[in-house]
Amino acid sequence: MHSLPEHLQRMKQALLHKKNKKAAWTVINEYFHFIGIESIKEELWILTKGTITNDLMDQSKKGADRHDLIFGYELLLLLFDAVKVLHDKREHKQKERGTNRTLAVAGNEKPGKQQKSASPV
Repeated sequence: MHSLPEHLQRMKQALLHKKNKKAAWTVINEYFHFIGIESIKEELWILTKGTITNDLMDQSKKGADRHDLIFGYELLLLLFDAVKVLHDKREHKQKERGTNRTLAVAGNEKPGKQQKSASPV
């Protein structure tokens, strides 16, 4: 059973089979498109808290196990923050390149020169 929509399943397969930067960035971009960093942290905390406070879970019975869950939670937060920094820097560079290309193309035009329009027949 998959809860991922078909297009995300295809992204997952591409990532698992190709194992390249393009496939990885596609997944990262899609992830941050769907879920903001604060929502990620909130959802992860709900899952962690639910596990720790559930008496039916083995991980909630021993202090060391609860510590391991909290450690894992904090480590995942650190990972998400690091990926978000990389994502944001990459997006900024891409926007900057797009702006520079637009300026370069605009800079190729000569001031005061207009395109000739077709003369009527």
